[in-house]
Amino acid sequence: FAIEALREYEARGHSYASVQVMLEKAQAHPLFHKDTIALREEHFLSDDAREHFAQRLCLTEADDRQFFYLNETKEAEEIVRDFVHTALSAPEHRMNLSWLDSFLNAEAVALKAELSIFDADAFLTERRKLMKGALERSIFCITGRPGSGKTQALRAVLDRLEAAGEDAVVLAPTGKAALRLNEGGWAGRRWKAETIDRWVFRSGLAPYASDTVSLKQMVRSEKFQPVQNLIIDEMSMVGL
Repeated sequence: FAIEALREYEARGHSYASVQVMLEKAQAHPLFHKDTIALREEHFLSDDAREHFAQRLCLTEADDRQFFYLNETKEAEEIVRDFVHTALSAPEHRMNLSWLDSFLNAEAVALKAELSIFDADAFLTERRKLMKGALERSIFCITGRPGSGKTQALRAVLDRLEAAGEDAVVLAPTGKAALRLNEGGWAGRRWKAETIDRWVFRSGLAPYASDTVSLKQMVRSEKFQPVQNLIIDEMSMVGL
C-alpha cells in the first residue's frame, strides 16, 4: 500500500510524502478495516515498521518531520543532484558573443513596435542574461509564463550553437510538443526535436525507463551517442 501511495503521489509531481500524507491516504483507502484498527503515525514510525519499510522505502527527517521516499526515487534524486552540482561548478564555455548586443537591440525594436506596453530596458537585461547563460554555462534553466518568449529565445540559442559548428539534441516530453518544436522554421540543419522516450530507447537505455530498475545500476550503452548540447523543452512536465 505504501508503494502504491507514493507512486500515486509521484504522478502528481512529488518525489516524497510526509508521514501525515501517508496516514491520511491509508485511512482513506477503501480496503482499510477502520472498525478494527485505529491507525496512527506510530504504525509508520515504530522500529518494526521502519525495519519492514527499509526493504523498499527510505525514511528521512527534515525540520522535525518524517518523510517517505521510494528507494529508487531517492537514489535517482541523488544522481540528479550530483550531476547538477558538477555542472554548476564547471568552468564557463568560451563563446563569441560580439553579436549579442546588436541582436537584442533589433529584437527590442521589433517587440516595441508590436506591443503597446513594453519595457525595453528590462527585456534587454533579462534576455542578455538568458542568452549568455544558455551559451556559456554547463547547465541553465529558462523559466517564464506562457507567451513570455522562451521558444523564441531557444530558437536563437540553437541558431548560435549551429553557427559555432556545434550540434544539439532537442527533446520534449510528448510527441505533440516535439512536433511543435519542428514547425515554424525550427527544423535546423543539425537537429530535429524528438520525444524523450524515443531518445532514451534509441540510445539503448530502455531498461532504465522502467520503475523496476535502479538508476544506480546504469552503465553506458554501446548505442549511446555523445551529446554536445542537450535541450529539454517543457522540463516541468518531465517525470522521474
